This record gives sequence, structure tokens and C-alpha cells, in this order.
Amino acid sequence: MVARLQSFTPPWMQHQAFRGFSLRNQLQYLQSAISDFTADMPNSSFGPLSGLLNRGRAKHRLGDSVGAIDDLTEAMRLEHGRPVYAALFRGRVRLDVGDYEGAITDFTSAIEVIPGLTNAYRHRAEAKALAGDREGAEIDLRSYDRLGGYDLPAYK
Repeated sequence: MVARLQSFTPPWMQHQAFRGFSLRNQLQYLQSAISDFTADMPNSSFGPLSGLLNRGRAKHRLGDSVGAIDDLTEAMRLEHGRPVYAALFRGRVRLDVGDYEGAITDFTSAIEVIPGLTNAYRHRAEAKALAGDREGAEIDLRSYDRLGGYDLPAYK
């Protein structure tokens, strides 16, 4: 009985160990993903857009904001004047680095293309609040609520 109790690992500890392992390896996986996205861009049947979007997001998660913004800016150019994904993702990077006006511009670009893009309203409200525009933030939050008040999973 004692040996059995000593070998027992509570379920919550198993989850913590798994999460720790995942986080420890996440950097390695993101770096590998960036290499894969880069290698695949010239050969992709979709062109470089998907690779730039994914590589930009991976760079952002690794803390390479400059590299992420560069990739996402190029992706915006490739979205042919209708930036949605790249604008939303670049806006998120700009928000995280404190470029609130740039973030507001990017979220607005995404909203102009897809007026029902709830995530863009929520992120833009956050950027406006941090920039000191409380009234504008409240207007965007009301729009977010009016549109359903939930984020579209593909745009998180």
C-alpha cells in the first residue's frame, strides 16, 4: 500500500508536467516552424502569403516583433488592398509593442474589409483605451457586443 501511494501522481501534477514540457519545447517548435514556413514559401501552391502570415505569427510568439511586423507587412501587400489576416495579426504585434496608433490603423483596415470581424473591434478597443481614447474604446466594445461578443476562433 505504501509503495502504491508513493508512486501515485495526482492528476493536477501530471497536467503541470505536461504543460511544462510543452512550454519548454515550444521555442524549439516555433523555430522549426519558422524554418519550415520559410522553406515552403517558394514552392507553395498558395504562394508566399500563408507562409508569411504563419511565420509572422511564430516570430511574434518568439518575441521577434520587428521580424513579425516585416513579414506581416509583406503579407498585407500580398493581400492586394484587402488586408484582413495580416492587418489583424500585425495590429496585435503593434499593440503588444506599444504602437497603439499603428495597431488602431491595422484593426481599422481589417474592419473595413470585414465589418463583422469581432476580434478587430475588441483589439481596437484595447488599443484605443491604451492610447487614452476611452470614448472610442467604449464605442468599439459596444460594436463587439452588438456583433455577438465573441471572438472568431480563426482570428485569435
